[in-house]
Amino acid sequence: MERAALDVAIKVDIPHGGWTPKGRRTQDSVNPEKYRLREMSDSSDLDHIEKNILDSDGTLILSQGQLTGEKALTEKMAEKLSRPCLHVELNISNDFVIAQAISAWIAENRIETLNVAGQGLNNDPRLYNATAKIFETFLYFDMMGFSLVPTDQISKKVFKTVDDVANETIFRLTLKDKATMANMNQEDLASLHPSLGEFIKNNFGLRGRNKELLESCRSIAGKMDIQDDDAVLVILNEVWMRLSKSHRIRVVK
Repeated sequence: MERAALDVAIKVDIPHGGWTPKGRRTQDSVNPEKYRLREMSDSSDLDHIEKNILDSDGTLILSQGQLTGEKALTEKMAEKLSRPCLHVELNISNDFVIAQAISAWIAENRIETLNVAGQGLNNDPRLYNATAKIFETFLYFDMMGFSLVPTDQISKKVFKTVDDVANETIFRLTLKDKATMANMNQEDLASLHPSLGEFIKNNFGLRGRNKELLESCRSIAGKMDIQDDDAVLVILNEVWMRLSKSHRIRVVK
């Protein structure tokens, strides 16, 4: 899991680092040189855990169940050092909700440098990919500044048209979010799929359940074989067009 976090950091070009045991050893292999990790001067398996906790503002631990061994020790050590620590079990919810929870925890604790630990994830491609997706999603939340309500607090009203969904989405965006989106290029809207797009998909029934909304998206797109992601892009485009008329930054000469 640590590698998934490091790979995402490299992908989106954000600083990364941390401490690794002497010889760059991990529980199952060796950390590649591409990761900017510093080796401890001795062979202790515990010192780098404490060092990573102390050099960060908070520790995130992901697992598929209860923590054991080194990761359980990480949680106890963070508590002992009075540092914020969040343990998330990947099998208790979907990726988007987990990303929302992590994003909210980071904001609440004002975490700028995050220490990431994971249990039993590096050798499973499926778990690695799920973890990478979670990190990409909450990083999009952070970069875009979206502060939308959690999915369990959304209105139970059924939104049947693109117009209705666009209105509700704009209503739930902060002024900063509206200005950010308004000043994007239209061709870049697809980059919002992991954040705002997932919010729309989860909250407005775009996973095959809201047939009326899908039909509205098909009508606007002018094609009948539209899929969920295509429908999301139709809605994002409608939101963008409205915001670009009202919230775009213009230079006055």
